[in-house]
Amino acid sequence: APLEVAAELAEQLEGLRHSRDMEAQADRRGLTLLFDADIDPAGMIQIYEKFARLEKPPAAVPPREETDADSSPET
Repeated sequence: APLEVAAELAEQLEGLRHSRDMEAQADRRGLTLLFDADIDPAGMIQIYEKFARLEKPPAAVPPREETDADSSPET
């Protein structure tokens, strides 16, 4: 049973990594769309700053520490 639990945990962690990769890709695509539409992307920054000031950010927004770590280059 321990091997099955470890395999299940590994599968869940892999899914989280893919979810974060997809989220980062969506963020980059969103910025590209804003630039292409000649819309100032500062509004995107402002909304994330507002989320940071909330007692509890919306569930769809990961904590800042996670997004910073995910955007660092892999070694």
